[in-house]
Amino acid sequence: MKGGRVGRGRTLMSKMAIFLLCVGCFALGMLFTN
Repeated sequence: MKGGRVGRGRTLMSKMAIFLLCVGCFALGMLFTN
Protein backbone atom coordinates (compact mmCIF):
# COMPACT_ATOMS: atom_id res chain seq x y z
CA MET A 1 0.00 0.00 0.00
CA LYS A 2 1.62 3.23 -1.18
CA GLY A 3 0.84 6.80 -0.12
CA GLY A 4 -0.31 7.32 3.47
CA ARG A 5 -2.46 10.45 3.37
CA VAL A 6 -3.73 10.26 -0.22
CA GLY A 7 -4.52 6.53 0.09
CA ARG A 8 -6.40 7.09 3.33
CA GLY A 9 -8.46 9.91 1.81
CA ARG A 10 -9.26 7.80 -1.22
CA THR A 11 -10.36 4.82 0.85
CA LEU A 12 -12.57 7.09 2.97
CA MET A 13 -14.22 8.49 -0.17
CA SER A 14 -14.76 4.99 -1.61
CA LYS A 15 -16.17 3.78 1.72
CA MET A 16 -18.62 6.70 1.78
CA ALA A 17 -19.62 6.03 -1.84
CA ILE A 18 -20.20 2.32 -1.17
CA PHE A 19 -22.13 3.13 2.02
CA LEU A 20 -24.39 5.59 0.19
CA LEU A 21 -24.91 3.08 -2.63
CA CYS A 22 -25.91 0.36 -0.14
CA VAL A 23 -28.29 2.71 1.67
CA GLY A 24 -29.85 3.76 -1.65
CA CYS A 25 -30.36 0.15 -2.74
CA PHE A 26 -31.81 -0.75 0.67
CA ALA A 27 -34.24 2.19 0.51
CA LEU A 28 -35.32 1.20 -3.01
CA GLY A 29 -35.86 -2.39 -1.86
CA MET A 30 -37.99 -1.24 1.07
CA LEU A 31 -40.01 1.00 -1.25
CA PHE A 32 -40.73 -1.79 -3.73
CA THR A 33 -41.52 -4.42 -1.08
CA ASN A 34 -43.95 -2.07 0.65
